[in-house]
Amino acid sequence: MVTDICGAGLGDRVLLARGSAARVPSETSGVPTDDTAVMIIDEITVNNQPTYQAGTD
Repeated sequence: MVTDICGAGLGDRVLLARGSAARVPSETSGVPTDDTAVMIIDEITVNNQPTYQAGTD
């Protein structure tokens, strides 16, 4: 079960908090969840090279 607190849409890549960390945000307090989507990923850069940019794949 994943709870979305960042408003992600279909196809968005997100950063997940797992386990007990998934229940820390106030939005998930008391919610039975395994994972929480906490952030939408706009770009991933490795060694100064962009490897992912939202909207380009």
